[in-house]
Amino acid sequence: KNKVLSELIEPFEKRRIGVESYVKTCNPDLAVEFDVLNDAIGFSGTLARLDTLVTSQETKLGILPINEKRIENGLNVLENFVVDELNIRSNCKISSTQIRWESLGKLLIPPCIKPDHRPYIIGITGCTGSGKSSICQRLRAKDVSVLNCDIEAHNCYLPSTDCFQEIVSSFGESIIIDDINNENYGKIDRKKLGNIVFNHPYEMDKLNKIVWPHLFTRIQRILGSPEFRFKEIVVLE
Repeated sequence: KNKVLSELIEPFEKRRIGVESYVKTCNPDLAVEFDVLNDAIGFSGTLARLDTLVTSQETKLGILPINEKRIENGLNVLENFVVDELNIRSNCKISSTQIRWESLGKLLIPPCIKPDHRPYIIGITGCTGSGKSSICQRLRAKDVSVLNCDIEAHNCYLPSTDCFQEIVSSFGESIIIDDINNENYGKIDRKKLGNIVFNHPYEMDKLNKIVWPHLFTRIQRILGSPEFRFKEIVVLE
C-alpha cells in the first residue's frame, strides 16, 4: 500500500505467471517457487533451505534485516550475491514503478461510442482551481460547444420556477431579495443562501437534492433543442 500508485499494481497471480514464464524461457530446468511478501523480509527469514540472496546495488542492504531475522530463528546466514548493474539510461531500466507511471493517461477501457447518438457528451469535473475553466476555454477554441452547468443551475431557481418555490419552502422567504431598488428584486439572494448551506453539510445536501433533479431536466431539454441537437460534441462544465 505504500508503493507509488499502489492502486495500479497488478494482481499477484498475474505477476507470478509473467515472472515464471520469463524464468522458464531462460532456463526450463529451474525449479521456481513463489510466495506473497506481506512484509519486508517474507519467507527469506524463515525458510531453512535457502543459502543465497540475489540483490542489486540498490537493494543489497536489504539482506541485513533478513539475516538478523534468520539468526533469531536459529537459521544459517544467507550469502549476498550482488548483481552488477548495466550502465544504461535510467529510462531504459525495467521498473515496476515506472511502468505504473507510464500507465497513467492510457485508455484502459475503450469508450462506448454511439455514432448514431448526438451530441457526444463529455463532463468536465474537478474541485475549485483544478483547471476546468482553462480546459473548457481550449475546447471552445476548437469550436466545441460548452454548457456551463453552474449558470444553468442558477437559472433553475429563477422566480416563478418550481425549483424556486421548493427552495423558498425549505429555507424560508428571508432568502428572497426584498429591496425593490435592487435589480435582482424577487430573486433568491445567493449570498444569504450560501451562508446557510456552506459549512453545513446537511443543509447543502438538502439544497442539492432540490436543485439537481431540476438541473438534470433542464440540461436534457437544452441538449434536445435545435441549437445543440445536431452538435458533434457538447461539454458539460
